[in-house]
Amino acid sequence: LLTCTSPEMADYHNQGSLEDLQIITKKGTVVDPIYPAPVGCCPVIAGSLIVDTMWDALSKAIPEKVPAQHNRPMHPHIVSDHPRTGRSYEIKNFWAEGGGGAVYGYDGWPNTGPGGSGMLCKSSIEVMEASFPWRALQYKIATDHAGAGKWRGGVGNIWSLVNEGKPGLLMTGPADGQKLYSLKAGYLGGRAGRPNEIYIVRNGERIPVAGKRNVPLREGDELLHVSGGGAGVGDPLEREAQRVREDVLEGVISVEGARRDYGVVIDPKSLEVDSAVTASLRVEMSHIR
Repeated sequence: LLTCTSPEMADYHNQGSLEDLQIITKKGTVVDPIYPAPVGCCPVIAGSLIVDTMWDALSKAIPEKVPAQHNRPMHPHIVSDHPRTGRSYEIKNFWAEGGGGAVYGYDGWPNTGPGGSGMLCKSSIEVMEASFPWRALQYKIATDHAGAGKWRGGVGNIWSLVNEGKPGLLMTGPADGQKLYSLKAGYLGGRAGRPNEIYIVRNGERIPVAGKRNVPLREGDELLHVSGGGAGVGDPLEREAQRVREDVLEGVISVEGARRDYGVVIDPKSLEVDSAVTASLRVEMSHIR
């Protein structure tokens, strides 16, 4: 709720901010479970769904103030024994988190995960490699995964690493959003981001991994994450053509995606916007809608 209030109030958020709120729950539900109901990862999986639901309800009244849906949680854990120390270790793959939702007037934050609102920081990849027997292979933007909009969602990313240690276990409990039905369109014409994907690449074969599973890992396995982006806000055809071009240059959007989702025609060689053709195409696409 506080994310939808005036930014000028941010310096004054304290316990008094909550005194006028009355929270009413129903016993035995996901928001007020009764023992022995399972509550593992409750702030991550169920908690972020509750936030999304509240934002969706508030958007009916104040769509200009509500963040669009963030990407679903995406930080599966790796558990194994370190070959050098003999001690057990755990890696939480926060590098794999996807993008945040856009809000009216602003693009979404990249690589923040659900409900982070830009606060989730990632540690150094070099420190990870020095601490654990895993080597990073790639960490880059996932092109065309952010939800389109006048203000687009935050980008997802591709994060992969290879096991140079002992066999272990991949725990995907804190991983969600691999199904299309879990994603919502943004507000005021914005679109949903892409779903998450997790794979184990073993002997050249890409093996899909579902969320909320415990999956054995072998030495030499590559763990590949492709995270989705946040949802957009506003009609994508209203995004400034030059901003779409900048996203193409950064790898956020492909040349094909610029035309398909934003009606912006970019020359694949010069990477310049064809303004005349873009204007004509946008008129045509708006009529089709």
